[in-house]
Amino acid sequence: MVKNTLRSCSFLSFGATSFVFFTQVACSESHGNGAAWGSEHDRSEDDSRGDGDGDGKSTGGGDNTGDDDSTGGDDSTGDDDSTGDDDSTGSELKLDVSSSGDGDGDGDGDGDGCGEGGNVIEFSYLWVSNSSEGTVSKIDTLTGNEVGRYLVNPAGGWGDPSRTSVGMSGDVVVANRKGGVTKIYADIEDCTESNGIPGIQTSTNSDFLAWDVEECRAWYRWMDYSSQRPVAWTKGTLNEETCEWEGAKVWTAGSKDYKVSIDLLNAKTGAIEETIAIPDAKDTAVGIYGGAVDRAGDFWGNQSMNGQFVHVRLADMSYEMIQAPPFDGNSEFLTYGMTVDSDGYVWGCASGVARYNPEDQSWKMVEGDEQEGRYAGCMAESGDDGLLWVGDSRRSNVIGIDRHTLETVQVIPVPGAMGISIDFQGFVWTVPYHGLEAYKVNPDTETYEVAAGALVNPYTYSDMTGYALSHSGGSPAG
Repeated sequence: MVKNTLRSCSFLSFGATSFVFFTQVACSESHGNGAAWGSEHDRSEDDSRGDGDGDGKSTGGGDNTGDDDSTGGDDSTGDDDSTGDDDSTGSELKLDVSSSGDGDGDGDGDGDGCGEGGNVIEFSYLWVSNSSEGTVSKIDTLTGNEVGRYLVNPAGGWGDPSRTSVGMSGDVVVANRKGGVTKIYADIEDCTESNGIPGIQTSTNSDFLAWDVEECRAWYRWMDYSSQRPVAWTKGTLNEETCEWEGAKVWTAGSKDYKVSIDLLNAKTGAIEETIAIPDAKDTAVGIYGGAVDRAGDFWGNQSMNGQFVHVRLADMSYEMIQAPPFDGNSEFLTYGMTVDSDGYVWGCASGVARYNPEDQSWKMVEGDEQEGRYAGCMAESGDDGLLWVGDSRRSNVIGIDRHTLETVQVIPVPGAMGISIDFQGFVWTVPYHGLEAYKVNPDTETYEVAAGALVNPYTYSDMTGYALSHSGGSPAG
């Protein structure tokens, strides 16, 4: 892969997480994409999260990447010639930062050599599903460019993709609401020849290639569900010699004939390794609505209309059902978005915002006027002072909530807010419901920028960047 020498570097301070304090220099390489921000909405000249030029944004670039393709079939595994369940694709982490200062992913700061000295930003992407088009867009979080768009179902828009999840390798998996999961490689160097045309054919902008031409698709796994929504990577295990993440899995869930199941896939091949029936799920039509993982790789999922959560343990596939209390003492707590933060708290966001502590099985609710909003997606910053960021779709705000006091501390107006994610430079991203754009929000200046590219009925509110997985932490303090 040819890269030019123009680089943009900035110091990234991630503050005191529950495990380690570290600051590093992060550099990105421009690949000739050019700036692509549609517009800026500045209220100050603060450039604390930018590239130092005073314009409030970074000007690095991402590489137009993609990967190996599988062409249809019930269990397509692509033409990836690697073996085993190791999903690593390079000699270093592809995301902006490692999950802890020592790089071993356990958050203990023991300095095993991986990640020491700072990690170069090789690329950083936001992955957004275009539901009616049946594609997923890859947006460079540094420039705002759309640098790839991929079909995620051989039937195109029929698949109705929604949730996306990014692994420690930077690769993405996408769930089709009408059944099936697709994995797309993030790095073009991982792509392999599959269509008989010399070179690697892959999308590098908002134009997607035909199903049998695109060579950036690692695999497509058809799953016989009438409703399939959540998808979430596990980290896997860090190989301390190669600094590669190995043995990662992918959680997903679905419903058919009013029966709900949760599945564990091999992230390398897409093979289904475990299926757990959930007979005590209340909503058997839609099934599990959203999902995330904790430090142990356990799956946490929510049901959207009844306040019910499910926790599946990776170690033995046992599960428990957890019921959220009514948020106002009368009405049933409705959950839409959900996430697990770096302290291990589980959050539900919709008719209100609720925090669950798995250690003592206690619930706490956010109180105040903000409860009148219609909350949607949510994701938490890491660190003691990290906020929970929530999309208020009714009033078009991005709301920052103190994760410890549960007080609302920031309300930032945006054109639309549904899906929420965080990138590795600390910017908050929101994708409106069926809008055309994604918005990059700077919490320091309370401004936003519009990412270029015409999205098509986007609907994504999961871990669109891999930040939540990368910062999945330990146990709540109490």
